[in-house]
Amino acid sequence: METTYPVLCAWCGTTTGQGQVPHSHGICRSCRAALVGVPLLSAEQLEAMPFGVIELDPDGFVLSYNKAEESLSGMASSSVVGRHFFREVAPCTSVKDFEGRFHSFISSQSGPESFNFTFRFPGRTTKVSIAFVRSEHASAFVLVKAFTEMGHGG
Repeated sequence: METTYPVLCAWCGTTTGQGQVPHSHGICRSCRAALVGVPLLSAEQLEAMPFGVIELDPDGFVLSYNKAEESLSGMASSSVVGRHFFREVAPCTSVKDFEGRFHSFISSQSGPESFNFTFRFPGRTTKVSIAFVRSEHASAFVLVKAFTEMGHGG
């Protein structure tokens, strides 16, 4: 008999099913519905979100960067907007498991996608859940939620 493990929602921590990999995450239906609504929020509402919100154009340039992401990364929005996310802002994301997924997502018509990632900041690492959500324009939102925000120990 194969061992199964709970699959947790990367955003709220509830169990969404069973899988064959330990520490697996997805997005539950209620969180997916909330994430799909992110592009409908005003700039002020996006700024006030309790998790990181980064808007990237199809080429990976930062269009917006909210306060929660400033706190998580330690980088001010004014030093990030207009720069290439994968090359200049967060070069640790310039890997197939992040940048590759972003480019596949932006060129598809798929719904929100989520996965886990570890940001390697100077002197520390932060485990996060990432969600890509398509905007109403050609851009996409990268939503970033640290595991500690979800009650996970790390």
